[in-house]
Amino acid sequence: MALAMDKLGGQILCSSSREALMYQSTHFHSATPVAMSLIADTVNNAALLPEEIDAQREAARYELREVSSKPEMIIPEILHDVAYSGRGLGNPLLCPEERIDLIDGQAMRAYMKEWYKPERIVIAGAGMPHERARRTRRQVFLIHELSLLLYTPLAKAELQRAKNQLKSSLVMALESRAIEVEDLGRQILVHNRKIPVSEMCERIDEVDAERIHRVAQRIFGPKSGNKATVVCMGKEDVKDWRAELTKYGLGGGA
Repeated sequence: MALAMDKLGGQILCSSSREALMYQSTHFHSATPVAMSLIADTVNNAALLPEEIDAQREAARYELREVSSKPEMIIPEILHDVAYSGRGLGNPLLCPEERIDLIDGQAMRAYMKEWYKPERIVIAGAGMPHERARRTRRQVFLIHELSLLLYTPLAKAELQRAKNQLKSSLVMALESRAIEVEDLGRQILVHNRKIPVSEMCERIDEVDAERIHRVAQRIFGPKSGNKATVVCMGKEDVKDWRAELTKYGLGGGA
């Protein structure tokens, strides 16, 4: 990953605080899709090789010795521990020495499975249009999000937020006369009647997690029998998309 960013003239790093882990990239505008793809691959498909974990154990021991020898750095740690009784913000920022050897690939994967979830992830950018950032995010995290619909329980708060956004977008879109006329024509063709906005909102409110899961299984589940259609321009970043679909348990990967 570091070599790929070096070729683009950028930098990529990961840092941690008491509240969050941050994957950060500094790069030219043209490298944004590649940078976000590299970060997404790290978050979703971390190799966690034994030799890399061993190296990080040694780095953790060194950092612990350095911090412990500097009062200006260790005192805030002690203060947080005392103020919050060792819970929440009182948890140590540095791994206690007696627990360093307990960190292995299995522990790391369990941690990532518990905490690396869409509702806990924020993607932020500076110096680029917001819509472009959203579009790039959808491209690089798309397959992972489909897999989550199939195999991860959908949080009620997340579902309600999505339904509220959909209803809001629907109402605002129909404020345009052109869109209203086009929508009316489609409704007559498909349903042979005009569907009031109130009815559409009621239908949206009826959607629950079980229905979403059932539809997801029918459309792109491994037993759906459907084949994925992948359209791209250029082949440099496509990789083996069939293997990616299979890895995440999605239909069309065979």
